[in-house]
Amino acid sequence: MATWRDLARQIGALTKLAERDVRLLVLELDDFAERRVALKDVMPMLVDTYGQAAATVAAEWYDEMALEHARGGRSFSAIAAELPANTGADVLVDWAATEARTPASMLELALGGMQRRIANMSRATVIGSAASDPRSDGWMRVGDGDNCPFCDMLISRGAVYAKDTVRFGAHDHCNCQAAPSFGSPADIFDVDKYKRSQRRRDDETRSKDNERARQWIEENLSAEPTA
Repeated sequence: MATWRDLARQIGALTKLAERDVRLLVLELDDFAERRVALKDVMPMLVDTYGQAAATVAAEWYDEMALEHARGGRSFSAIAAELPANTGADVLVDWAATEARTPASMLELALGGMQRRIANMSRATVIGSAASDPRSDGWMRVGDGDNCPFCDMLISRGAVYAKDTVRFGAHDHCNCQAAPSFGSPADIFDVDKYKRSQRRRDDETRSKDNERARQWIEENLSAEPTA
């Protein structure tokens, strides 16, 4: 049975391949100028190549999910998102070079932006297909809890968006995905279970923080003052 995690794993694997290609290219380039030139040469091609792959993977995944969960209506095949005329890869490299203090940090900034652009092709495919599919109620944001607090908040709302004009807010290295809803969102993503899991994680974090605080107090404030 297909799950939204299957898509997340596949997109994650694609972005890791793209990152590997970039790292191999700049492995022996040690200064800003050389890395900037190399990244500007290769980044647009990699975003295009792996972005198209992400769209194709997402379309195939969507059709598998629809086969398992959609009910009634005419036949529909997912629509792979088209690459934008300009993915902004050149601008990404220029920004990374401007913001970074070292060649290594420039590379990491560029890789984060590349990951977001590749993953966005998957998200755009699901969102556009869900908006066009007569069997679908729309799309929702999903994730596994390994997210930033803002993403966790958006996921926990459990909102289903009926239009593809709603922007999928994503940051660099964002692990969130879009998933279709076919009448019963919990079949694909159980928001209540996600919220319970989040509460458990929050409780565990608070417990660990409290324990660290108690330990610090015992080690630093429990001794008798000396004259």
